[in-house]
Amino acid sequence: MLVAGHAIRGGLSAAKVPGECAAGIGLPAAEAPQLDGVSNVSFVAVAGALALGFSGWNGASAQAGKVAMLLPGSINDQSWNAAGYAGLQKLKDQGMEVAYSENVQAADHIEAMKDYARRGFSPVIGHSGRFLSAAQRVGPEFEKTYFLVGSGSGGAKNVISVDLANEQFGYLVGVLA
Repeated sequence: MLVAGHAIRGGLSAAKVPGECAAGIGLPAAEAPQLDGVSNVSFVAVAGALALGFSGWNGASAQAGKVAMLLPGSINDQSWNAAGYAGLQKLKDQGMEVAYSENVQAADHIEAMKDYARRGFSPVIGHSGRFLSAAQRVGPEFEKTYFLVGSGSGGAKNVISVDLANEQFGYLVGVLA
């Protein structure tokens, strides 16, 4: 897995964001959402675990406990977006305040991220690499808000890009089969 361009060895064990503390992100297999052929390692499970770790980071403690997610599709797609929404609901079940926007079009990425940042949500999660350029543009304007984007390969001071190394756990699934 890559977090902000750094490889994480051993699967989902720990992440180190440059200049910050490590946040443990290990999840039991039973906790990962499973939806008709969707990998049982969900980006949102990782994002949620990282979100829980943000409370100890400088500048984020006042905003800890509020997580927003932007989804490129419907939460009822029984696939990627549904898995993201399921992960967000797990955070809600743990007492965090959550908000989401589904079917977010490219023209609305920046404004949607800004809206959540203004309302004190941190992190603001873009549940696809499509949100990376918007996060990179909005990040400098909201320095105390973390923007977390999945399936991307770039980052900045408060923009974190998470990329799962699918081939690694795909290999393990193949061996187990």
